[in-house]
Amino acid sequence: MATKAEQLIKLAEDFAKEKGFDLSETEKKLLTSVAEGKEADYRSTDETENDSEKGNTWDKSRSPKINILIWLCTDKEAISYLTHRGISISGAKIEGCLDLDFIDLDVPLTFYSCYFSEGIRLLYAKVKLLYFSACYIASNQNALIADNAEIKGNVLLNNGFQAKGKVVFSAATIGRTFILFKVKNSQEMTLFLSFAKINCLLAQEDSWPEKNKLYLEGLVYNSIDNDSSVDSQSRLKWIRLQNLEDNFSPQTYEQLAKVLRMSGHEEAATEILIAKQNDRRRYGELKGFSWGWNFILGFTIDHGYRTQKILVFVLFFIGIGWGIFFWGESQNLMSPSRIIALVNPSSTQKIIDPNYPKFNALMYSVDSFVPIIDFYQESYWLPNANITTDLEIPLNYSNKITWKNANIGSLLRCYFWFHIFMGWVLTSLGVAGFTGLVRRLG
Repeated sequence: MATKAEQLIKLAEDFAKEKGFDLSETEKKLLTSVAEGKEADYRSTDETENDSEKGNTWDKSRSPKINILIWLCTDKEAISYLTHRGISISGAKIEGCLDLDFIDLDVPLTFYSCYFSEGIRLLYAKVKLLYFSACYIASNQNALIADNAEIKGNVLLNNGFQAKGKVVFSAATIGRTFILFKVKNSQEMTLFLSFAKINCLLAQEDSWPEKNKLYLEGLVYNSIDNDSSVDSQSRLKWIRLQNLEDNFSPQTYEQLAKVLRMSGHEEAATEILIAKQNDRRRYGELKGFSWGWNFILGFTIDHGYRTQKILVFVLFFIGIGWGIFFWGESQNLMSPSRIIALVNPSSTQKIIDPNYPKFNALMYSVDSFVPIIDFYQESYWLPNANITTDLEIPLNYSNKITWKNANIGSLLRCYFWFHIFMGWVLTSLGVAGFTGLVRRLG
């Protein structure tokens, strides 16, 4: 009785005869290997001859006809001869476009150190595993096209994998890990992961494509592998490899932050969400007031993600106000705002009642800045806008200028109004930040 390998070869010979060519020993080696659950190994014993980048120089003995490989992946009867190990090929030269669109192959498809003269197509393909380790795809345009493919296990592009052109997994579903590791000359590759669904993502920085050659819009993934960097700056660098000027997508930031938070990297997730808002200003469509408001929120409370930052600005303004109001009081620019007693009924000279609240510059700065408290300073004292005096402004150790009849009381009153205004603004921002309103609106 014929073995499985012999039966598969006989089936392939019938196919070849129908197509007008004969099977060579190279094809028979492939068919025998897959039928026996082994790797079809075409590598040379001389390791210098196994560099896939130089695969165009390999002879015919290492080049199984692409028609047989496509037939093996698409013919239902041929597929029935495959073992659970699937199709595994090493050191082969694959000439022509490997068109595997719409295949349904519930076994692994593995290539190691292979040379592909043209692109690989896997549109809407269903495969158990997909490995291209140390492979070289010479196509300058569509290197590996797997839109809407469904891979149950891992996708592996590693250990010297090199593609000149597009590597597309847009809208693909990858059940386990998408591995981009030790890719060679990654700057020659354009990677599309738009709207893909991936369980786990492993993409090391030395394998990333260059700026404007990465597409991540709509990508959804559940975790980032431990071998990938999870610090916020590294992941932001990954996101910003996209062409954000032409296609800014907040979803890529939100997806990354969600995964980082689920992994326990809360601080890194916060950094990503802050960067999303800042990048909206840089790459998004914010203009005019929206741009300015976004800048203010970022500068003061990091868009509501670090509301405690507002305390720095509050203390700064209170400190500035303390100094200015202390100086104003020393120049007799602070006047009581309530009715005060006369020295005697026939005199216009006024004195302050001994029981009148005493002026305190620090408490006055706090009282006028924070709207929700009352230290009985702001309501009892006001800068007197009617006072003028000669103001000397030193230029250096020996020179100064004199401002005659300077209305410094009016200037102090103007600062007083500004101090109150900034108090309302910063307090409102703080409340909005602490209650999460800013984040929800963002």
